[in-house]
Amino acid sequence: MWTKHYRVMRSELAKCEKARSELEKKHPPHTVQAEQDGQLQDYIQESDSLYEWRLLILTEYWMIEADRLGVPLPDRDDRTLWGRVEFDSDPREPRYLTDAGIRIVRADIREERRQRREPVTFWSSIIIGVVGALTGLASVIPNWWAD
Repeated sequence: MWTKHYRVMRSELAKCEKARSELEKKHPPHTVQAEQDGQLQDYIQESDSLYEWRLLILTEYWMIEADRLGVPLPDRDDRTLWGRVEFDSDPREPRYLTDAGIRIVRADIREERRQRREPVTFWSSIIIGVVGALTGLASVIPNWWAD
């Protein structure tokens, strides 16, 4: 979990959160004047951009994790799981996972990790049991021969 791309993702999310905090300080008042001047619209547009930035960061991280584990991503044509940055914000129009898409990918990755862990847990419990039985037997045998 503490891979390089995890640290990069956490760093990028911290930058995004800092930008969001700075934006919150600039929140225009809910007045007719602020709405007519376009301040409220600018604030909403910048807030949406920060939200998309956050989702792009998370999408990149979960795509790397899914690829590393061989977990398939949801269908990119499903609009409930994938969103797209508007052309005005970014001419490349990158796609990002929506909150529902992130939940599905995380659940699939969590399931894959659990399935990879199960054989290790199974065999380690057997080995620990055998070692415990041999230790118990080794402690009994000297006393048994002495009697």
